[in-house]
Amino acid sequence: MADQDPDEPTDFEARLKAAREKAEDNSGPVPSRLQYESSSAGLGFRMGIELMVGLVVGLGIGWLLDGWLDTKPLFMIVLMILGMGAGILNVVRASKQLDKADTEKK
Repeated sequence: MADQDPDEPTDFEARLKAAREKAEDNSGPVPSRLQYESSSAGLGFRMGIELMVGLVVGLGIGWLLDGWLDTKPLFMIVLMILGMGAGILNVVRASKQLDKADTEKK
């Protein structure tokens, strides 16, 4: 074993290199996140979820604050409106991002 040149590839290294090359050939292109979101159903679900999450989070935090501070509908109404605004803002941002990606693709 002391006679072996350190720069000379061993059998293991050769097999490892061959396996890596074979794995790279079989992998193909990796799809991007935008390709999945470009379908109409995926886009619709994303936009709907963005709106619902903003509304539900605003209502939930408002309900908790109203229960804690005993101001029953005040914080729930205010944070519901803010949550809807945040949801709409997220939808606008996502649509701008998709529009930008679409124009870059052309």
